[in-house]
Amino acid sequence: MKKIIIFMFVFSIVFVTSSGFSGESTLYSVESTTQAQLGNLGSGQTYSARFTMTSTQQGNKHARSTSYLANIGWFRRLIPEVFPDKQLEGKSYLLNETALIKARMLDPDGIEITKATITKPNETKELKNLTNSTRETYETTFNDLLLRGTYKITYLASDIIGYTNNFETSYFKRRAFDQIDIITNETKFLNYSTSVVSDDRIKQNLSAKITGKRIKLINVSNHYKSSPYSVLVVEDDYPFENNSFTQYALDPKYINFTNMSFIVTAVGNKLYKCQNYSIDEQDCLDSNWTFVQNITSGQNYSVTISHEDPGFLEASISADVSLAPIDNETFVVAYVDSLLNDVAFKIMKANGTTQAGPVIVDSSVNVFSRVSVAAVNATHFVISWVDGPVNDLVYAIYSFEGNLSTGPTVLDTNIGTNTDVSVAELGDRFVVCDANDADNDADYRILFNNGTMAVGESRVDNNMNPRLPLQNLIECTGINNSRWTYFWFDYPSRDATYDVLTDSGSIVFGPSDIDPAVGRIAQVATTALDNDKFALGWYDSRDHDITISTVWKNGTVIAGPIDVDTNPGRISRLAIATIRENETTTPDLFVIAWWNRTGHKIMAAVYNSSGEVFTPAFEVESQPLPFTLMDVISRDPITQNTICPGYFIIAYTNSSLRGHFKGFNINGSVWDGLCKPKPDLIPINISFSNENPKELENITINATIFNNGKGKANNVKVRFYDGLCGYGSQINGDVVISQLNKGENFTVNVTWLASPVGPHNISVCVDPDNSISEINESNNNLSKKLNVKAYHTYFGKVKGNITLENLQNKTQAIWNATDDGNIYFTDSDEKIDFFNLQALGRNATGQASQNNFLYADVNLNMTNFNDSIQTLWAINATTPKKTTNFTIFGTTIENVPYYNTSNNFITGILWDKTKDTNGHYDTTDKETLVFVSKIHRNTQGKYGIYDYEIKVPALLRAYNHTTTQVKTYLELL
Repeated sequence: MKKIIIFMFVFSIVFVTSSGFSGESTLYSVESTTQAQLGNLGSGQTYSARFTMTSTQQGNKHARSTSYLANIGWFRRLIPEVFPDKQLEGKSYLLNETALIKARMLDPDGIEITKATITKPNETKELKNLTNSTRETYETTFNDLLLRGTYKITYLASDIIGYTNNFETSYFKRRAFDQIDIITNETKFLNYSTSVVSDDRIKQNLSAKITGKRIKLINVSNHYKSSPYSVLVVEDDYPFENNSFTQYALDPKYINFTNMSFIVTAVGNKLYKCQNYSIDEQDCLDSNWTFVQNITSGQNYSVTISHEDPGFLEASISADVSLAPIDNETFVVAYVDSLLNDVAFKIMKANGTTQAGPVIVDSSVNVFSRVSVAAVNATHFVISWVDGPVNDLVYAIYSFEGNLSTGPTVLDTNIGTNTDVSVAELGDRFVVCDANDADNDADYRILFNNGTMAVGESRVDNNMNPRLPLQNLIECTGINNSRWTYFWFDYPSRDATYDVLTDSGSIVFGPSDIDPAVGRIAQVATTALDNDKFALGWYDSRDHDITISTVWKNGTVIAGPIDVDTNPGRISRLAIATIRENETTTPDLFVIAWWNRTGHKIMAAVYNSSGEVFTPAFEVESQPLPFTLMDVISRDPITQNTICPGYFIIAYTNSSLRGHFKGFNINGSVWDGLCKPKPDLIPINISFSNENPKELENITINATIFNNGKGKANNVKVRFYDGLCGYGSQINGDVVISQLNKGENFTVNVTWLASPVGPHNISVCVDPDNSISEINESNNNLSKKLNVKAYHTYFGKVKGNITLENLQNKTQAIWNATDDGNIYFTDSDEKIDFFNLQALGRNATGQASQNNFLYADVNLNMTNFNDSIQTLWAINATTPKKTTNFTIFGTTIENVPYYNTSNNFITGILWDKTKDTNGHYDTTDKETLVFVSKIHRNTQGKYGIYDYEIKVPALLRAYNHTTTQVKTYLELL
């Protein structure tokens, strides 16, 4: 191997020479250092090298130079070899791509240090370690390609001795996507095209058209073509987006320009700007949004920006809304009107008519204001709000007629901008909770219903750090008169946390994280259940799902977390409320409503306290624009104020940017807002024309339906099942009662061909499709048992013909005989050895045998019959009720179990030992069963005078499953 070797010669020579001046001896001192590159050298050789030495006489300014030829012996030392990857050389990348930096590095002593220095287009450098990917290859990736231009890579390899090679270099380029690069904060290119308006070879004026965003056009003036700064970061899809606010931002610090403007399609009606906006944090860091201009929703507007203007905010008409029930058809709705800059309320009827208001409670708020309302007793409600311009927290108490009773009273004079407020009733007092942006904490105060302070400013979290306005940051709810819960989103720790507290503010339980990782823009909501528990609902912005949980009043979790919607999108809002199914049911349910941004819908669903679905998710409204904050109400568990039981109301801002509410039935159907008297449809009786029919007998099933409610029901559908409602086989079609008034009953019927043999659970189901709203939806079904006889009784004479009971006297066989004997029945697929028969209940040697009657039921598929073999013939699975002897072809068989079919006739059971392998009858060998009866000439039976009568299981025909017939034998003596 040959290599380039660097030699360094160091000489130190002292000698005396005879001077030609004055005959004196002169001392010369010489030191010389010479560095030479000797090219490719062979190992273990001697080389000649010429060097020049300059000497100076001591004490004399004269100097002389002498050239020397020296033979140099050397010991060779190699530096590492470096071979950059040729595929990288000259390659170009887009800014969201990744460059693979790779080189082969070799050294006989072993490579110890491998690095690459990347020099960016602006001459800044970044050092990267190279990792060994194969035996001689070292590589790393590089994706910091924000700057346009050429990137130089300088490779460094050092061996274990310390010798280094840092001479090898390579280059690659980062090109622009289209003149300039317009990307999102996630380094994704927007759908855009750039045109050059003018070009003077040094700088350009550019115009970029963007597709699919509200920002339509961006104009850039005096962009230098050679500048490495060509990237514009645009965010037009922020989590802040909703009908109250919609946020977008441009980050111009990575692009060279003199002037820039853009055109946007407005969603709101006011435009704000944040000078200290962070694209990375997606937040106005100092919450200082300043007004820019009025805008018109749906129209384009233009904005000129500088390098310091990244964040913009649009505000629309309605910002916040809150609801509280008064009575069955009346509720109060409080709202922030950002167009009129006021907080107001109305007393509304559920059918949409206004009973009182609007009543203005504050005429100088802004788009950042918040509001919450709750009934405090049967006559009054409290309203609390954040006055945005002065950052005050205020409350007032009003009567249900809309008259001011107490206040307005300021509770806090510096609550900040990124706030939330929630009011909760507690018997003789109420709680006002707030997210305080100025102090970064979650606060509360407890006041008596007359406005007197019970507990002053307190906090459950002194560092919740609310970051954005108009979020569901906190909510409080009274569990009962003495206990309440506080639920909040803690931004620094990214968790959803709850406390349980007393009416004096003492902590019963908590703080407890119901979800320790909810991301950066989580939303929370809570409501009380049954005075001893509460429900939590939250949007998990990390996993992007809507989740619920239920908790006892002591803080113990009952159910959850349970995901309600696993794909609501990047952002959401939600609300939650208590509801009951009807007037008579007592357990509380809860309705949760949320914004599904993926489908641009408001959705709702109903759950019980165990976290089980009561009403699956259904659509409240679909619209193309994002939604605002929302609220939902039905029942207040403490005051007992309630909208009509079984109904709820949800309020939000609709696509026309107007405050809007809708009423819904608990089953998801739309409610017209009128509390109609409801029926209560109950099946009170089922009867049969024959409760123990024979197989294939036509019977009539009757059902009586009673309306125990307060209103009539029309077109009442009644459905019959063989089995449980909705699970069995339907019997005939639906029967419809055209009208059933309150207090009336009506009997309907269907006919049924009784089959198969055995027990049946006949059910009647009223309103099976749940199309009629009732007081009680849980009492619509009734069942009654019926048994189809498991046996066929055969009777007849031994001279003449044999007739099968109830089959129109159809003749089965004709013969002539005059003597007594036996008649035998078995499956037609079985063969009988009449000389090898044994009594059921006895083993092959005639001893008692275990479980024979149970085995017979198993083999006949009759184990659950109420007239099974074991039931009719035996005391238990082993012991027969009665036994007798039968003479079979001259041989007496003892202890044959029998059953009296009538006073004079019996049926015995035998088994054939032919297939037996273990000495007894069982399910393993499934030996042939034989039913036998003695012939008694001209004897009174159950159905007349004849010679024989025998009871045979109907399923004997399927004993061997090959055919479905039985075989008859007569033994005539």
